[in-house]
Amino acid sequence: MSKRYKLVGCLLTLCVSGFSQSPVLPHRKTDWNNITALARAAEVRVELSGSRSVRGGVINVTEDSLAVNSASGQETFTRQQVRRVSVRKNSKHKQNALAGLVVGAGAIAALGGLVLASCGHSCGHHAAASFATATLSGAGIGAAIGAAVPSGGWREIYRQ
Repeated sequence: MSKRYKLVGCLLTLCVSGFSQSPVLPHRKTDWNNITALARAAEVRVELSGSRSVRGGVINVTEDSLAVNSASGQETFTRQQVRRVSVRKNSKHKQNALAGLVVGAGAIAALGGLVLASCGHSCGHHAAASFATATLSGAGIGAAIGAAVPSGGWREIYRQ
């Protein structure tokens, strides 16, 4: 395999590995203290016994109850009623878009650089403009893909 192809392979591997995320360390989901540690007004989804589910902001948490400001108003649930609690994760669309922009621009710039290096002086005087346009296009496409990557959602913090 030529030196150029090895370089492209290494660059693409580095670009793709930029999208991977480190795993979150597991914690005990049966611990009520996970709920008592929540900040006031944190958005939660509470699943209750009897298959009822409530979404809203945390008002108060004690050792025996959880109070939530839901669409129906303030509701308080006993610890025995609560089967599962999930907290809303922060959206990372901006961060993903920025990563996509960098990866897209870098990948196209690397490939464009290889093409320019291989054609030497025969590329013509428009090669630099084409290279810049392709790099900007790669950045735009990468940013769009990065912004479209699903983020946010819910993270379960308690299960009875």
